[in-house]
Amino acid sequence: MSHRSAREQRSNLRFCIDRLYSSLMSFPVPQTWERDTAESQRDENKRLYSPCSFFFSQGQALITAAKYFSDDRLVDNASGEVAKKHRHRIRLALFGQLMASYEYMLKDFLARIIDIVDIFDQKLVKRKWISIDTERILSQRVAQTTVGSLLIHPTLGWQDPDQVNERYKSVLGNKIILPSEIPTLNRLWVLRHSVAHNAGFVTSPDAGRIGSATIS
Repeated sequence: MSHRSAREQRSNLRFCIDRLYSSLMSFPVPQTWERDTAESQRDENKRLYSPCSFFFSQGQALITAAKYFSDDRLVDNASGEVAKKHRHRIRLALFGQLMASYEYMLKDFLARIIDIVDIFDQKLVKRKWISIDTERILSQRVAQTTVGSLLIHPTLGWQDPDQVNERYKSVLGNKIILPSEIPTLNRLWVLRHSVAHNAGFVTSPDAGRIGSATIS
């Protein structure tokens, strides 16, 4: 690649980043009295006291949002090919949010139990997938959180159903995901990866992982 081509590529990349930043800054900031803010507070209460209820309500809300863009709800001039393209993008974003809510529920359910009772403390001490570093402790000066959240939320591996089952079994004595559900979840996590990291495009290796080469 020539020096000129490299400069043009950097210039184009800078332009795209600036446009993205401008788009993000244009998102409206909700006022404290708006209905959406009140609903967000109710969701936060559900998250604090019942992570599973929080995931259920989030899932229902996201599915309802997706249905708002069906043909029978749109005006005639909003159901053409251009509308379908944008509808597809919106649904990709909603799917990514749904999977993120599911992952958050898996972590928060365990974190909440740790906050409520101490009967699993000895088991937690022996878990190698839980570690505490100095940076995480020092962060409590700025944004304090619960012990359970401090231990669980920064950990990785929650997109692997087998690993999730091992963690729940090692602490609570039972697996949380049925064997029959694991293949489907594995495929969903691959698709979520494509949405979150590849702009919705499924790469050939990822297509192979879910056994569907035609979608790459």
